[in-house]
Amino acid sequence: MIIFLLLVSIGVFKYATPIGNWASLTAYIGIFIILQSLTRKHNKTGK
Repeated sequence: MIIFLLLVSIGVFKYATPIGNWASLTAYIGIFIILQSLTRKHNKTGK
C-alpha cells in the first residue's frame, strides 16, 4: 500500500503542471510526516 502511494505520488509529480507539482510535493511531504508519526506510535506500542 505504501509503495503504491509512493508510485502514484511520483507519477503525479512527474506529469503534473508546475502548480500541480507544488501541490503533489506538499501532499508527498504530508504523507511522509504522517507515515513517520504512525511508525513512531507503532514502535512505542511494540516496546
